[in-house]
Amino acid sequence: AENPEFAQAVEDAGLTFIGPAPITLELFGDKIKARSLAVSCGIPITRGTNGQLFYYISLQVSIF
Repeated sequence: AENPEFAQAVEDAGLTFIGPAPITLELFGDKIKARSLAVSCGIPITRGTNGQLFYYISLQVSIF
């Protein structure tokens, strides 16, 4: 699985992690930050929300 903590532990142990850098794994694990990065780089993205809808749905799920 894509785990930034594991990737960092591998690098901290002086080994070479075969895969994305820990910071990249962390960034792309946060879809809101990843989307913001894509927008700031001028990469076309599909229509979607700014993250507020997900929070609202998560809140509703946790209440019920």
